[in-house]
Amino acid sequence: MPPTPKTVLMLQLDEQQGRIWDAALQSQGIQVDWRPANVDVVEMLKTIDAKALPDLLIMDIGVKSPTSNSLQVVPVCQWCRSLSTPLKVLLLNSNSNQIKAYEEKWATGKCGAIGIVPKLTQATLGSTIGLVSSILSRTLKQESLDEVALLIADIYTENLEFEITKIKNEIAASAPPEITPKATPVVTYRGAAIDTPKPEESLSDTRIQPPSETTPVPEAPKPKVTTYRGVKVKKIQW
Repeated sequence: MPPTPKTVLMLQLDEQQGRIWDAALQSQGIQVDWRPANVDVVEMLKTIDAKALPDLLIMDIGVKSPTSNSLQVVPVCQWCRSLSTPLKVLLLNSNSNQIKAYEEKWATGKCGAIGIVPKLTQATLGSTIGLVSSILSRTLKQESLDEVALLIADIYTENLEFEITKIKNEIAASAPPEITPKATPVVTYRGAAIDTPKPEESLSDTRIQPPSETTPVPEAPKPKVTTYRGVKVKKIQW
């Protein structure tokens, strides 16, 4: 006779983590009831018939009250413990890859949860789902869990590619616009193509300048000539 199906009610803040948790739990034959986290959790649980309550509540510690900024984790754990058949609560810190000792003490001591686990990654998948299986008295199906590990790898690869593309787009958007040089006009002279000079390349210093008007130099006076004994001689000026 197959074992009675176990049900987990899940409250996740991170959609990506929710997808991984959903796949991991279902790989173990665990039914998942994934509820929105932006609700009054105690009031939501009160609407469920006592006989239909889940076998385990997995709740992110960051879930806040919809009417205030206060965390719901403590009152939810207290309400679950007050039931005639206490509802087990496993807390989740989706922002951490490893749980510290003080977090474990806070979860089990002040909150009254059965424990607290980090976000699901390839490194934490086996131990975390192994703990859930133990809480629900199930045998871990390692082969099925290995398939979920591949899913996690695909998800993180997809996210990495997205982040790389995002960074490239941000760099491209912040880069100064590229200045395209203007094409040099080309004219044809006697069948040959020649470039016309650019405006900044002034040719004023190479062009033939018209001759400037200058004051003519007066000619030297011609020496006076006189005749001495029938011969013309220049007269000496004193």
